[in-house]
Amino acid sequence: MDLILSPSRRRVGDVQDLLDRFLGDPTETGTAYLEYEPRTSPDRLEAEDLAYTLLMNSNVTGKTFRTLQEYGGTIADDLSALPVDVALEESRPDLRDAVADLICTVATWPHVKVSVATKLLHKKRPGLIPVLDNRAIFGAYLSTKWDPPARPSLSDSVNERAKVALALDAIYSDLTQPENKMAWLSLCRVAGRYELSPTRIEVLDMVWWRYFRDRESPTPTRSVERRMKQDETSVTEARRSKPMEGPLWIRGTKDEIVGSGDATVFVDDDDGYLRWIDANPSGFVLNCARSPRLDYLMLHRATCSSVRGTPPRGSRWTVDFIKVCARNKELVENWTQQAVQRDPSPCGRCRP
Repeated sequence: MDLILSPSRRRVGDVQDLLDRFLGDPTETGTAYLEYEPRTSPDRLEAEDLAYTLLMNSNVTGKTFRTLQEYGGTIADDLSALPVDVALEESRPDLRDAVADLICTVATWPHVKVSVATKLLHKKRPGLIPVLDNRAIFGAYLSTKWDPPARPSLSDSVNERAKVALALDAIYSDLTQPENKMAWLSLCRVAGRYELSPTRIEVLDMVWWRYFRDRESPTPTRSVERRMKQDETSVTEARRSKPMEGPLWIRGTKDEIVGSGDATVFVDDDDGYLRWIDANPSGFVLNCARSPRLDYLMLHRATCSSVRGTPPRGSRWTVDFIKVCARNKELVENWTQQAVQRDPSPCGRCRP
């Protein structure tokens, strides 16, 4: 069964499977976040509320803790004015405006952005306030240009009220449009098998998060991003200072990878690549940039629908991105370690 999601009317298929994989994944900490019942006041933000945001890859520090100590009580009146028994799909425009105002108020506090603000506020009104992740929601869900791997999501922090209001209205539309009605009923049955009764915005969050992660890695924290940039600089300098040992790749006049050692690298050769995956169904495929980057090294099984068949939107499999193929997963991992000193990220769809 499919969901049609705005604003680009993206069709997300097999939503029951997406939810089932989210709820059935023992490593998924987002489930623990959704199940957690805060012991703090539902009408006040307190420093202790930061604890459960960590289950959603929240980027918080001790400074954020001090901020909540100082500012948490200042929104008590605004928070208590939001009804606890009205869900977002039942809301009127004036209520969504009040939610947007509250989110943006919290997001103006020092060391707090919209993503963290909504992770805090969602637990206070779990049926009304969705989690608005910078990358999964603003960079992908609301973006008509999101088309990984050619166009990955952006991860810029969002604080503008207009964008927050747009996100609330888009989610409200998707929760209420008639063509999604049967899908929501089916998804509730899936959740029931796990003895859960999530709100509809929580169901959407789980389905979309799994769909998003099947296509992209989760957003790295700022410290990780900083370390990745440092690592990338170090690797670049190392390459300039001395050649890399072993026949990892040979650079052509167009700075393209045209050869390899233990793995087979396909560049501008879709026919050869497709022949390889057809001949090696138990093999493994790395999708990465022509000049491999630390932030995008996605490992797939050769049978994964993400790396075989017809390329998306008339693109080519081995032009913007290259394919590193091997019959053994360890050979691909060795390749990435030699290339950028990092292991690849496993595809969430085929789980190599």
